[in-house]
Amino acid sequence: MRQTLELTAHAKLNLTLKVVGRRADGLHLLDGLTAFCEFGDKIRIETRVDRDSLHLTGPFATQVEGENIVSRTLDLYRDATGLMEPIAIEIEKNIPIAAGLGGGSSDAAAVLRGLQKIYEAPLNPDTLRDLALSLGADVPVCLACKSAWMRGIGERLSNAGPLPPMRLVLVNPGIALTAGAVFRRYQGPYSA
Repeated sequence: MRQTLELTAHAKLNLTLKVVGRRADGLHLLDGLTAFCEFGDKIRIETRVDRDSLHLTGPFATQVEGENIVSRTLDLYRDATGLMEPIAIEIEKNIPIAAGLGGGSSDAAAVLRGLQKIYEAPLNPDTLRDLALSLGADVPVCLACKSAWMRGIGERLSNAGPLPPMRLVLVNPGIALTAGAVFRRYQGPYSA
């Protein structure tokens, strides 16, 4: 029987972010408070389709270039679970690309949550968290999708508790700036 699941990949906000060091492998160590917005990308996952598909719509769909993190997410999930049936994924891209709002990471995390729900949680929490981290440093906090203190390279999360509602205005100048590019250039100084 065909199943359809619709969910939101919420935009991520770093309310505080300190770079506290750098590992030998070049990854930066972080300490920050992360929260999530009500708005985000809309994701639709459908099973029992003829073939895999990934379709992007929305105001920022045309700005997605290269390999999509959601395709990698599906591949890694299949490797970990052995589930091979074709999946159709549609993403309405409402989160600006390369704007520091975790759009791709949040999309990947929402797809992981959705697949776990559809297939009745075949991966245990530790394996799911490891899979999320292998996709990117922001994916574990996006998987949790609640306010958290994020430390290490993003793998160490602790609950920040509920935050008061906030009204925010975010300004996007339309200039893409990936986290990877920013961190590659950052040489310090590091916060204490």
